[in-house]
Amino acid sequence: GVSYSWSSSPSITSSPASSSLSSSSSLTIPANTLMPSVSYTFTLSVTVGNQSASAQCAVSIALAPPKIKIDGANSVITTVNTLVLDASSSYDPLHVSSSTSSAFTYSWSCASSSLCRSLNFNPSSPIITIPPPLIAGVYDFFLNVTLRGMTVTSLARVTVAPQNTPIV
Repeated sequence: GVSYSWSSSPSITSSPASSSLSSSSSLTIPANTLMPSVSYTFTLSVTVGNQSASAQCAVSIALAPPKIKIDGANSVITTVNTLVLDASSSYDPLHVSSSTSSAFTYSWSCASSSLCRSLNFNPSSPIITIPPPLIAGVYDFFLNVTLRGMTVTSLARVTVAPQNTPIV
């Protein structure tokens, strides 16, 4: 018969994947078992009768930057509306199901200098809320989101139209 044997370096036998390093012809490693920035070498040894052969495969897990999602970006409101930009739906692509905005560091800035002078908002919050009255114009907000030492920047533009302008 044919027998299969898997091994890894560094060893992952203390993890839930240890049951996967078995005598099967395929290897399945559960999500979040391998550590980012670590190079793993997996070796498959195959024996048929008294003949043996082995093959190796190198695997590296890379860190992924956060994904920014800003609700309210690229919108048009009027001077009597509240300006709200919400980045709390930003997520960690490595842990989509368990992403929480508390794991991120937020840094908002308003780049529309003449319009931004009178604005008061918390630049480190995932959500910025600016109550009316607003000055008509185009507001450019930049958001830096940092996770695991990686920073991603996104632009959120909001056009503020005069109060009597119909919003389509």
